[in-house]
Amino acid sequence: MLALDAAAPGCYIRGVNDLEISAEVGRFARCGRLRIHYRDLGAGEPTLVFVHGWGGSGEFWRANAPAFAERQRVLLLDLPGHGASEPPPGDCTLELFSEALAAVLREAGVARAVLIGHSLGTAVVCRFLRDHPAQVQALVTVDGALFGYAVPPTQREEFLSQFRGPNYRAAVTKFIRALFRQRCNPDLRERICEDILRTPQAVLVSAFAGLLDAASWELAAVPVPLLMLNAPSPLWHETYLVRVRAVAPQLEYRIFPGAGHFLMLEKPAAFNAALAEFLARLPAASPGA
Repeated sequence: MLALDAAAPGCYIRGVNDLEISAEVGRFARCGRLRIHYRDLGAGEPTLVFVHGWGGSGEFWRANAPAFAERQRVLLLDLPGHGASEPPPGDCTLELFSEALAAVLREAGVARAVLIGHSLGTAVVCRFLRDHPAQVQALVTVDGALFGYAVPPTQREEFLSQFRGPNYRAAVTKFIRALFRQRCNPDLRERICEDILRTPQAVLVSAFAGLLDAASWELAAVPVPLLMLNAPSPLWHETYLVRVRAVAPQLEYRIFPGAGHFLMLEKPAAFNAALAEFLARLPAASPGA
């Protein structure tokens, strides 16, 4: 486990990189009847696919994607019901999110990619590896769990109920604020809260319910290189890491001192450096891959 420099440049709130992403003409892939929005940036191998977390969108990678698009192809998708993607008539399940990712890769003509998932996006890329193993060159998880936690049905429903009621906006705001460390940038924290609250309530509820259904996305084995980038947390204890190493023999693990849950925005320079180093060590994809 390698701790990254806590003195890396400060968090990213808004700036020219927002414009670089937004200036790209968005594209749409078809996932059944749904239109799935994505952005296609840069060129080069390996192709990187960034998958945002709960209530987010491709814009949550605004401090990261442009830097990698200078040398590689980068895809930024909005999961169903998030960003500019259409919501389904029913629940947002991990199966649906996986198929939306598959639709984007198919539309973009990408046979194999490095998948980078933040938070809920970790569960999405894990489910995708289960569904489409031949299309995954490597996994990168960003403060997301590789395994679910046993939650009794009554506690599960009690937790989700706070997001079902008329005061869900206050509940979402409280939940997101708690994911930041005490000494965080309040402007970044509040912008993230605002962005997440743009996601429809029904999408937020069903997406979180899907995340709590660990059987729908957990992996029994990770046969590709895996980079875990985490903020300090009691969740990532040694017993957890032992379990991860048992299923992911090609594991690399880094922790970001002083960062909170949105570490790719809180410490973008350190995050980008860690990801670049990992990509440089990946074996080149074979021509037939």
